[in-house]
Amino acid sequence: MDKAVVGMYGVYYVASQLCLLGYNVATTSRNAKMVDIIVQNPDTGKATGLQVKTLHKQRKKIEDDYFNVKSAILAKIDEEKEVEVPFVFVYIQESIEENVPKTRCFVVPKEDVLKLCKEYLNWYKKTKKPKKPKLPLEDLGRKREYLSIGIWQLEAYENRWDKLGLK
Repeated sequence: MDKAVVGMYGVYYVASQLCLLGYNVATTSRNAKMVDIIVQNPDTGKATGLQVKTLHKQRKKIEDDYFNVKSAILAKIDEEKEVEVPFVFVYIQESIEENVPKTRCFVVPKEDVLKLCKEYLNWYKKTKKPKKPKLPLEDLGRKREYLSIGIWQLEAYENRWDKLGLK
């Protein structure tokens, strides 16, 4: 699938899930920085922006699939800059069995995004030995290219819409 189509699918899938939960939802134009969806709880009046990152399963091992979040986070990983909005990671996977969902959503509060990036970086340094690293291993994480989150890190966040803080 085309990368732009995958991204649009994720945004509209998340918007539809939020509508089903009773929230007011507005998608932003595709060139809006750092916010793909604005969501509001009509009962409490609370609202937030959301960053949606979508990935189509590409590899045989789930631990090899990861979301690259460098374009959505302006800070380097070693800077403690706060992420501004929660993330919803959308994972489109091939369905092997009837009861396996094809699309999964992981709702990550803004406070956890950089923490997960750091965990992924530590895992990467320990388990992956790049053949020709662009940087020495000790310098990984100082550049934005290495801001990633693995699918395997997100299990606890699956369908956790309550993590948006809109109640």
